[in-house]
Amino acid sequence: MNLNWGEWLKGLASACASAIVTILLVLIALPTPPHGWQLFVIAIGPFAVNFFSYIKQSPPPIGTKP
Repeated sequence: MNLNWGEWLKGLASACASAIVTILLVLIALPTPPHGWQLFVIAIGPFAVNFFSYIKQSPPPIGTKP
């Protein structure tokens, strides 16, 4: 698969945007605001899962010709 950097970065931005929406929905749905470790897990968890899932699905186009 020959992706160019522009397409790859758009996909990565989409994965990150999906994580941000997940974070916002969780924060809205919680009855009390999270503190400390909970906030860290809620903020980093979805972002890390989406980021690494995208990297696994579409590795950076290093060494490919557009």
